[in-house]
Amino acid sequence: MNEYTYEVQVKAKTKEESIEKMQAICTLLDKLNEKELSKLAYIVKHDPIKTKMAKMALGV
Repeated sequence: MNEYTYEVQVKAKTKEESIEKMQAICTLLDKLNEKELSKLAYIVKHDPIKTKMAKMALGV
């Protein structure tokens, strides 16, 4: 598989929070394929009920 490099900006209150966010994003990129990532992003952006249910299931 090819590797591509991107420059991103992360909104966070602290540097530690931004590092944690990037680590989480990298995990999602490694574990989910593009279709799964797109569906996840769509749900988070357009379906607040499913997003809230997922957060509750995750305990956050």
